[in-house]
Amino acid sequence: MKTNSPVNDTDFVEYPHIIREAAYGRVYEVEPGTFFPSVTTCLKYGLPTPEFLMKWMITESNGDYQKHLHQNGEASEIGTAVHSLVDEILDGCEITISDDPLEYVSGRGYYPTYNTTIAIRKGLQSFMAFWNKQKPEVIATEKLLFSTEVDDTGAYLYPFCGRCDLIAMINGERWLLDTKTSKVVKDVLNYGIQLTMYRMLWDSMHPDQPIDRIGVIWAKKDFLAAMPPKSVLEPIEYKFNPDMVHHVYAIFEQCYDGFALGRPRTKEKAPRVFSLDMEGV
Repeated sequence: MKTNSPVNDTDFVEYPHIIREAAYGRVYEVEPGTFFPSVTTCLKYGLPTPEFLMKWMITESNGDYQKHLHQNGEASEIGTAVHSLVDEILDGCEITISDDPLEYVSGRGYYPTYNTTIAIRKGLQSFMAFWNKQKPEVIATEKLLFSTEVDDTGAYLYPFCGRCDLIAMINGERWLLDTKTSKVVKDVLNYGIQLTMYRMLWDSMHPDQPIDRIGVIWAKKDFLAAMPPKSVLEPIEYKFNPDMVHHVYAIFEQCYDGFALGRPRTKEKAPRVFSLDMEGV
């Protein structure tokens, strides 16, 4: 989706960059005037919520929407914390997890406890078990993927973008991997399409280094034994399914109202400073 994007000649703008004031989901400006939604935003608006997940959300929240938001917030923040700490480990850092959960999560809308840090530690323990078993050769981490490739009509082939966790060689094959801390990570339609979209973008950007396989690293955060289960030691592989991407994106276009004339809708602004001298309010 493209429109004119006036920029002051004295300003330096790096592309792609995220539109932080976007009102709906996550939007990137990949080049001047060209805006793509993130992969996760496409999936949020283009896929139904799986029945098992809907049941879990209703059960855990007792039908209370605010309680659902609070619980979802903690799970999401634990996942984000594990991702960030994994990045530090892959950069060669040695990290020590403290007992203070507020060093890793915000606690907005819920009360983090010691169990929050236990979940983070177990997620990292699961990831390290996978890493020590597979010994991947890292090609790229936290790679922002996008493509402005067009077809014969000038339409974008991949009008979305996203950041994949890891590209690595395992046993001579190039894997695209995403780290998940979710309770269920196998046969999740959302994950399969997300990985497929990332692979489509990577292959477009790196035609000389195509992806062989896609999968999930399960940073399981809720195991009860002293050591992670064997299920975390292997990548949880997903099928590459580009046909589904086209269907999901078509639904996304019908359901998503985050764009107006090619420009992302932005959050409503209001003044911050007030005084009796104000005019035009």
